[in-house]
Amino acid sequence: VDIRGNFVAKTLVELKPITLQVSSSVIVPYQEVWIVGMGFTKAKHSGWNRSRTIKEMNLKTDLKAGVTLGGEMVHEPYVIYPVRLGSDWSAFFRMIVPEMKSTITPGQVELRIRDSEGREGVSTLTVPTVKLQLDSNVSYPGESVSFSITGLPVPRENINDYVEVVYGYAIDTSGTKHATNLLGSFTPDRTGWISGSFDIPKESLLSSSNKVWVTASNGMHWEFDHYIAGQSISIEPTSGLQGDPLRITIKGMPRDYPLTVGSISLGGHRVKVPGHFGESGSRPISNHVGFLTFVSTVPAAAAPGDR
Repeated sequence: VDIRGNFVAKTLVELKPITLQVSSSVIVPYQEVWIVGMGFTKAKHSGWNRSRTIKEMNLKTDLKAGVTLGGEMVHEPYVIYPVRLGSDWSAFFRMIVPEMKSTITPGQVELRIRDSEGREGVSTLTVPTVKLQLDSNVSYPGESVSFSITGLPVPRENINDYVEVVYGYAIDTSGTKHATNLLGSFTPDRTGWISGSFDIPKESLLSSSNKVWVTASNGMHWEFDHYIAGQSISIEPTSGLQGDPLRITIKGMPRDYPLTVGSISLGGHRVKVPGHFGESGSRPISNHVGFLTFVSTVPAAAAPGDR
């Protein structure tokens, strides 16, 4: 403020950028999003041709109006320029997320919009890490597993984009040699998500480290680890008295393998097996994935603390 001969004063004024609203705060390449911003420059004259616009940057001049992601210009056809600003100083338009360094690198990315008068709108978006999710983290050969993958590129319009998923199972204990099994080709949805199921190859080794390879038709590639569990035995309940019933489950056995007498003990005392030595019930045989469950009792000779 400068009133000649009477008063002079200064103060700092911070012009904050306009807050943009985006239909999705998480973005992947080729995803469609809608952008809304309020508070851009008001038109000085009436009429469509006199309205302010957001137009593509001209790198040959000082004109800086346009849309950027992570500091990189978003060109047509990903945004249709010029974007007309409404009479209420608003912007509302569609953007297809382009594939660029900032949109394939997991983390936060800044969306910035500047109109032809220099007013800016900003929004911070997130580029997700491509993730594989399994319905079971403990798997065995022959077992069926459901999966989903998120964060993949969205198929481009009128282009047959897809991802190919391959399972690699270890063929020795080194963990470096794998045989491949194609699980199929999948088309991601509008958010970059796919799902399916597969049977773990019966040839897979117990206690092995396997791989899931995902390759997009645009050449992008991801690798995930998947571990096969080892042999295990569980008992329910985990405590009891002599003669109490037990439910015993064994995993990781050979397929279709009969359980023999004397193979199960508790505290060094033989656990009765159905179908043997007059015990009622059919003889336990492991199923097609090497699982076996049978009911018995705590041995009469077992002592407190026995395992």
